[in-house]
Amino acid sequence: MLLSFTLVSTAREIPVVAPAKAGLSETRLAEVDRFMENQVADQKLAGGIVIVAHKGKIGFFRAYGLRDREAQKPMTTDTIFRIYSMTKAITTAAALNLYDAGKLGFDDPVSRYIPGFTNLLVATTNGLRPPSRPVTIRDLMLHTSGLTYGGGPDALKEAYSRLKPLESTNLAEMAEKLSQVPLAFDPEPIGLTALALTCWGV
Repeated sequence: MLLSFTLVSTAREIPVVAPAKAGLSETRLAEVDRFMENQVADQKLAGGIVIVAHKGKIGFFRAYGLRDREAQKPMTTDTIFRIYSMTKAITTAAALNLYDAGKLGFDDPVSRYIPGFTNLLVATTNGLRPPSRPVTIRDLMLHTSGLTYGGGPDALKEAYSRLKPLESTNLAEMAEKLSQVPLAFDPEPIGLTALALTCWGV
């Protein structure tokens, strides 16, 4: 997974050093370099930025391809992105920090932190019913919670269309709206059902 970052000046900036000084393998980083060059050459990516850091030091920081294909403007290491679904990766990284600090458990029910998720329902062809078990933090990370972007049974589509959670003005409002939208399936480990619906998952 490749993440793009904007480095912001702070009281203590992360130093950029030679790979060896960051404890990184130049041979392995060359593989990353080739991969990105090939992705651009094969037009699978217009452009991208790769940062690899280790033990508080950045040992690899390069830009590839174009930031604006139509205008032929090159990607630069200070290009700012609208990252959309990559917020999932950043949110998960933040959640992992909370886990490391003992403030969050993977198997904690989401309702412990968002009370509105206590009474979630699952949409089926036979109507609504309670889920087989509560949705957990682990489910959110694995995309096996049953939450979707509006795809699924008719009851789910109707509620999502009516409540429009993505048009919320803040996270509290979005969470409240999502708690009223039925799940597309029971929270479950990765399996065929979850895999088939991952394209809708959040």
